[in-house]
Amino acid sequence: MIRLRRGNRLPTVAVVQAFLNDKREADNLIAVDGIFGPETQGAVRQFQQSQGLRKTGTVENELWSRLVGKRWQVIDHVDRADHASLEHEDLEPFDQTILEQFGMTLGGPGVVRRVAGSARNGKVALLRFHGHGGPGQMIVASGRRSAPGSSFSSRNTSRFDRALQSLRPIFAGFGSIELHGCRVGRGTAGRVLLTRMANATGVPVTAGRNTQFGGGTSTFQFEGPTRTIAPGGQSLKHWARAACQACF
Repeated sequence: MIRLRRGNRLPTVAVVQAFLNDKREADNLIAVDGIFGPETQGAVRQFQQSQGLRKTGTVENELWSRLVGKRWQVIDHVDRADHASLEHEDLEPFDQTILEQFGMTLGGPGVVRRVAGSARNGKVALLRFHGHGGPGQMIVASGRRSAPGSSFSSRNTSRFDRALQSLRPIFAGFGSIELHGCRVGRGTAGRVLLTRMANATGVPVTAGRNTQFGGGTSTFQFEGPTRTIAPGGQSLKHWARAACQACF
């Protein structure tokens, strides 16, 4: 499931804006800044009308597929070690690659290797991790309990950065990562984790600052404010302008 709506400030919004512009006249382009405001909402509705879709003003599976196409890959990794999350995270597949983790096997580094092995190099537009979390910590391999090495954490050693660097080749020039655990982006620890991941992978990383209740289709959109860190400390707007030139 893809779901983007007015008020979102995300790298994926910039991708949608760039692909919308590819369908518009040169004198009627919208800003590519990663901010889903009224201008973007209007452009989405116009495109939906041109495609015979319901004019919701939101971006979901069908619109994403028609805009971005199947050339680009979306990967969802879900930590299923906590049995409650098996019911909590109701994945609705469209064209994405879904990876489910049922235990601690090889921990975070193993998750990274599995993602890399499932990706088409240079084609990943979005990589999302679903599971539990806390400020500066995204649990990816052990359910609610965070055993050593089972999470992406601001406290991980330099080996963590080296493991993440192996993901660099999988991303499209406008690719990004989202961490859908509770409060992962909150505070100094959240900023440190996102900065380390962004600099290691070469793509922006976004996480929520508040509790992420998830479940059903809401699993795929952030609940409440988010924090995005782009490589090198760029702003979202600066990254969007530069990266989305690579869309075409």
